[in-house]
Amino acid sequence: AIRQLSVSDNKGELRLSVGRDPSLTQLVGGEGRTVRAVTLDGLWSAHDEPEVSVVKIDVEKGGGSGVCFTPDGLILTNNHVVERSGRVTVVMPDGRSMLADRVGADADTDLAVVRVVTSHPESLPWATLGDSRLVRVGQVAIAIGNPYGFQHSVTAGVVSALGRSLRSRSGRLMDDVLQTDAALNPGNSGGPL
Repeated sequence: AIRQLSVSDNKGELRLSVGRDPSLTQLVGGEGRTVRAVTLDGLWSAHDEPEVSVVKIDVEKGGGSGVCFTPDGLILTNNHVVERSGRVTVVMPDGRSMLADRVGADADTDLAVVRVVTSHPESLPWATLGDSRLVRVGQVAIAIGNPYGFQHSVTAGVVSALGRSLRSRSGRLMDDVLQTDAALNPGNSGGPL
């Protein structure tokens, strides 16, 4: 079953389709381009420095991480980071703080997209989404996030297994989950691996 998360922007509609198989997950939009994606392309293909597209997300009761995936400020995060928040604030790596609007969410896949409210969206750093079908057991796994509110922390481990199942907060069983032994703590949620 494929679920879709639709996001409208000033260039049209973006559609994130999530299937049971990560190879079916794709982002469609942005002048007609399609990017198959679940993971970031090692984060090292980010435009500029690797970590500049990773943001801190602050909400009324907690927060997490996210990654800017378009130059006009769309940020991918976990739904549980922003689902019960009235106000979302995004803190960029350079310290700029911006309000963000939640523009799409899917509790069953625990994905959400927020858009920063800025007068200069073209100046935002963004990362290219990668293809999770290329991930192999034993590869190095690097997670960048904001554990316990400490901005831009990096942790590493290995990909321990592929094809795991995990139940989402809504109760839906998510298949084809990557397992890693990288140390992930509260605040890493929504960040890239």
